[in-house]
Amino acid sequence: MTDTDNKSFGIEFRDLRKSIGLSQVDLGKMLEISRNTIRDWELEKRVPPTYVQRLLLKELNRIKNKIKKS
Repeated sequence: MTDTDNKSFGIEFRDLRKSIGLSQVDLGKMLEISRNTIRDWELEKRVPPTYVQRLLLKELNRIKNKIKKS
């Protein structure tokens, strides 16, 4: 989660995933996480620990930057 943004983890995670152009299934395969877990995070039914949230958002930003450079 970003300090300057008040979005919840689920919303920020979903928005970032969509901005990259990945489906929940595709992202799940990349991160070795089930699609159901990603769905539950995005719907805010479940929330990973804060340190996991930071790692996930960092990884999504890394993927996004890698795609931009391609």
